[in-house]
Amino acid sequence: MEVMTMEEYGASLLKDPLNESKGRNRRNTPEKLYNCGGFALSTYDWLCPYAEKPEQDSWTERSRILYVEDRLGFEPLEDITDEVVDLDANYLLRTYPFLKQVNLSDCSKDDTVIAYRIFIDASDEYVEDTDFHFRVRHNGFWFEKMGTDDITICITDVENPWGDIEDEDIVYNSKVVYFKTTRGFI
Repeated sequence: MEVMTMEEYGASLLKDPLNESKGRNRRNTPEKLYNCGGFALSTYDWLCPYAEKPEQDSWTERSRILYVEDRLGFEPLEDITDEVVDLDANYLLRTYPFLKQVNLSDCSKDDTVIAYRIFIDASDEYVEDTDFHFRVRHNGFWFEKMGTDDITICITDVENPWGDIEDEDIVYNSKVVYFKTTRGFI
């Protein structure tokens, strides 16, 4: 199977943004064109847990930051972070109708499961940095794709913090939200 050209990829995104026809996959889509979310949800595009434009949905990157900053100093950052994870999950469920939120304990070991979590670094008043990450369990193994990097197998427990614990710049340490997909993993 040949890798898509940029023109073919762009046409595919316009024609089938959710990849319902399963035309995009990890064999034909250049890895630099999709992130962890696009891989985990099998859309094979750059997927965010919020709308790119306010006319698409009120939950945008800007509204996420304002949500956090409005609560800084009034709530523990850990609580705020978990609230944002829930709001992100609600956006994902609204936007991707093939997702269903689940408890990992209710899934069999052979189920394909998507795990989602975030980190937020904030001062007393401002968000300094924030990021999100997805992992997917397929055939009993957890996989991830960091940004434009290659797909890798995860060796740590999915409930432990994700990231470089020694570096501490980006450690995804929120609660984990799990999803199953009704269309399978592509």
